[in-house]
Amino acid sequence: MFDKAWSTIRSWATSSRKMEIHGIRVTFRSTKERDLAEWEPILHKWLPRFEEVGWLDGLSAIHIDSSRIHGKRAVGQYQPLFSYISVSPRPYDREEVLIHEMVHHAHYENVGVFSEGTLLSSWDKRDQTAFMKEVSSYAGENPYESVAEFATGYILGEEYDDSIREKYDRLDGPDGLDTLREAEDL
Repeated sequence: MFDKAWSTIRSWATSSRKMEIHGIRVTFRSTKERDLAEWEPILHKWLPRFEEVGWLDGLSAIHIDSSRIHGKRAVGQYQPLFSYISVSPRPYDREEVLIHEMVHHAHYENVGVFSEGTLLSSWDKRDQTAFMKEVSSYAGENPYESVAEFATGYILGEEYDDSIREKYDRLDGPDGLDTLREAEDL
């Protein structure tokens, strides 16, 4: 009963908005209006860049709403069956989270929703170890995270060994990384 009452009270203090930014439906839900003000310039900066490299194709929406994210520590999530991205109103790094989830979207557009078997067959223990060592521990979780973590870091200026880029390409990581990285350097 307490949970239902708390949920009702919280909904009274929650701000909700729907808008379109660069042709993408964006929904926002948070208890702090300031969160939207911090997300808007990031979306205006990155969505045109993602469109330039074809990453917005097939994306149905971006939801800035923690209630759409599953997992206690998760700050973003891509839903491949419905082609939408959900991000927390207050993640540790908004740009990094947005780029990471957009990579997931673009990657699924490349390989298809039901591609896990194919990806796993081209990803082995050596790949897992290499991504964990060179990119991040999270990159070693599975081939999808390897692709997303590598691309995010690369776009934001990280340097990696050429063998990691080759593994990324073998996993059908989305094209456009160099264009996005150059745009970030401007």
